[in-house]
Amino acid sequence: MGIKISDLPSIELPFSGFELIPMVQTGETRASPLTSISNILSSAVLANILAVSPINELSATSRSTYTTVNSNSANWSNAYTTTLANSARWMSTFTTVTANSANWSTAFTTANAVSASLSGYAQLSAANTFTQTQTFASSAMNIGSMPISATLTNSLFIGISAGNNTTTACNSIFIGRDAGRDATFARFSNFLGNEAGDVATCATYSNFLGRRAGDIATCACNSNFLGFGAGLSGTLACNSNFLGRNAGVCATRSSNSNFLGYFAGNNATCACNSNFLGYRAGCCATNARSSNFLGNQAGGDASSARYSNFLGTEAGRGATCAYFSNFMGNQAGRDATNACFSNFLGTCAGNGAAAARNSNFIGRNAGGNSDGQCATNANDSNFLGYNAGLQATYANDSNFFGQGAGCGATCASNSQFIGYNAGKSAECANKSTFIGRWAGAFAKYSCQAVMIGYCAGSNAYCGAYNSLTFAQPEGVMIGAHTINADGGGVSIGHGAVSISQGIAIGKSACAASVYSIAIGRGALASNGIAIGRYATTNSGYDLAFGSSINSLALAASGTSGSTYIASLPVVINGTNYRIPLLATLPPP
Repeated sequence: MGIKISDLPSIELPFSGFELIPMVQTGETRASPLTSISNILSSAVLANILAVSPINELSATSRSTYTTVNSNSANWSNAYTTTLANSARWMSTFTTVTANSANWSTAFTTANAVSASLSGYAQLSAANTFTQTQTFASSAMNIGSMPISATLTNSLFIGISAGNNTTTACNSIFIGRDAGRDATFARFSNFLGNEAGDVATCATYSNFLGRRAGDIATCACNSNFLGFGAGLSGTLACNSNFLGRNAGVCATRSSNSNFLGYFAGNNATCACNSNFLGYRAGCCATNARSSNFLGNQAGGDASSARYSNFLGTEAGRGATCAYFSNFMGNQAGRDATNACFSNFLGTCAGNGAAAARNSNFIGRNAGGNSDGQCATNANDSNFLGYNAGLQATYANDSNFFGQGAGCGATCASNSQFIGYNAGKSAECANKSTFIGRWAGAFAKYSCQAVMIGYCAGSNAYCGAYNSLTFAQPEGVMIGAHTINADGGGVSIGHGAVSISQGIAIGKSACAASVYSIAIGRGALASNGIAIGRYATTNSGYDLAFGSSINSLALAASGTSGSTYIASLPVVINGTNYRIPLLATLPPP
């Protein structure tokens, strides 16, 4: 018994095309996929499907139109054939156009004549040239700055008046308003920036980058100008590099030089073959050729600073006549005058030094400091050590070696101070030699003196004599704490003292009067000669020889055990002398 269709399960849409449907073929019922009948579905069948109301009512016009198109479409084949046949005539039409195109030259001439009325615009002629004598090579490109003059090849111009009036601008790039506008011989160069390289001359193989970089620079071949105003108005600036805002502005004769830093080399004159590196390095320097200024404001405002090297912040700044010199260190040689052929090494070394030519100041504050305390008239001198020669006056032809050596010394020319604070604050110490720690320190009127040893001749460090003021002109002091008072004397030995051209030799030896001689430890001579350990003369022209020997005048009041001699009168060269004879006082 069969199954009612209504009892069958519902189908699932959409169809896949492989669903089976019963088909009767040649009297036999067979199964066939749905796709097997797609090729026999006619438009008529579709029309019957579409005939369902209300679609049928709305599509009546489309149906009739379709019928008309369908019936007329048979003619498409003929239309195609006709079109294909007629297209062969295009060749003859092309040939006609080609033949007639010879008349374009005449049309071009007419157009060119009319374009003459377009004032301010480039005018293209049959010769591919611009107005007047201008030639715009096919290998060049101009954007935004036409018209342009001169012969141009392999160049690029971008910006209002970029390269305008430039000459021989081959293989170059001009970018920016007025970039390279009036540059001459601008071959193989690059001008980038507003007015970059404007009016630059002989600007071959150069680079101008930045507003007004290299503007008005002359002879600027083989150079690089980088930064706002870099190299502006620089003259003879070939083979140079100007890097930084206003670096090398108005620099003159600045060929073969490098100015790197803000205002580096600004307004420098005769600055060829030089290197200025740092903020305002070499700014306003004059006659600074063949020099190297490295550091913040190094060599700034220096004059006649040729063949010199200034290294360090403000090194050589404001120095005058500082040619053939080397200043190295923070503020070394700053404001030094007449400092030619000199070497200042160390922080503030030679700072403010006056008349310091042919000199060497080595060490912090050697010959000067930042407070303006500087050596004066220090030509041909050598100051070595911290504060050596600081504030020394008239210290020419002198050598101060050691910390504080010669510091504050006055009239210290032709002198040698060697040792810690040797000759410090010595007055009128010219032609003197102070050797040793504190030797000659604070000595007064110590010209032509020799003081050798710890505190030798030092007024401030001499035991019982500390409170006295001594003068030691032409004296000799050798040994610690030696003193030569009133000048011309010789004091040799620890604590040896000579007064008024006396001679004291030995530890604590004392020549206590004019022309006295005391030789031996503790020897004391007053108007006489005392030779021996603690030998003593008291008055007149006494002589005392031997250990613990007193002169007759002193022995008369002596105690038991004292040694003395009787006095024998002696005449030598017409002068009366007393010669003591050895004797010993008896016990009481």
